[in-house]
Amino acid sequence: MVRMIIIVVVFAVAVAAGLVGVSMFAPSLLPAFLQSALGVAPAEEVVEEKPAGPLPLKERTTIELVPLTLPIFKNDQLKTFLTLDILIITDKGKGMETVIQRLPYIRDGVISYVHALSALEIKPGIEDRQFLKDRLLRKVREIAGEEYVIDILFRNIFEVKPG
Repeated sequence: MVRMIIIVVVFAVAVAAGLVGVSMFAPSLLPAFLQSALGVAPAEEVVEEKPAGPLPLKERTTIELVPLTLPIFKNDQLKTFLTLDILIITDKGKGMETVIQRLPYIRDGVISYVHALSALEIKPGIEDRQFLKDRLLRKVREIAGEEYVIDILFRNIFEVKPG
C-alpha cells in the first residue's frame, strides 16, 4: 500500500513539473484553459507578412563587374586563363548604391574565391559553371549584403589555353 502511494505521489509531481516546464518554455502547446489557470498569457497570433514577390523588372538594375581574366594554375604551372564577365542584379536605390560602393571588395572576393576553388581543387570546381555561379553569388551576397544582391549573371565566361 505504501508503495502504491509513493508511485501516485511521484507521478503527480512529474505531471506538475511537466506542466510547469511546458508553461515556461512552450506555453503555446497548452490549451487555453490551462494557460489561464497557470497564469500564462495566451500567445498572440503572429501574422507574417509575405514579401510581395520578386521586384518588378522596372525596379531592378544590373551593375557590370569589369571583365576579369584570371590565370588558373595547376601544379605550379599555368593551366589556362579564365575570363569572367559578370552582371550583378540589384534593386534601384539603396541596393544599387551599396553594390557600387562595394565593387572593389566584390572584385577582390571573386578573384580570391576563384583562385581558392582552383588551388584547393574543390569538386566540382570551376569546370561546373552552375556550381561556380552559386558559389560566387553566395560570396557577392556576403560582401555586398544579402538583401541587396538579387542574382548574378554570366554575360560571358570562357577559358583560353596559354600559348
